[in-house]
Amino acid sequence: MSFELLVFIGLIAGLVAGLMGVGGGIIFTPVLYFLFEEAGVEQPVLWTIGSGLFCTFIAALGGTVRQYIQKNFFFKEGILLGVLGMTGV
Repeated sequence: MSFELLVFIGLIAGLVAGLMGVGGGIIFTPVLYFLFEEAGVEQPVLWTIGSGLFCTFIAALGGTVRQYIQKNFFFKEGILLGVLGMTGV
């Protein structure tokens, strides 16, 4: 795929995701799969999942930093919720 086509797909996907109120993952996941498949990546499904998880991690990290700066970060409650969640799963 050409760079211009990727930029166009990104703009359209961002616009649609913003208008519909959904995360970009539902739109970008198939695009990433076909991109990796066309690039000749050996296991495009694994690369698609890994790329999606990495993007989610970066977005969550940005939100966490923003909440910490605004003094809206409750570390003890987060640890408690995480431990209880892992126990429940």
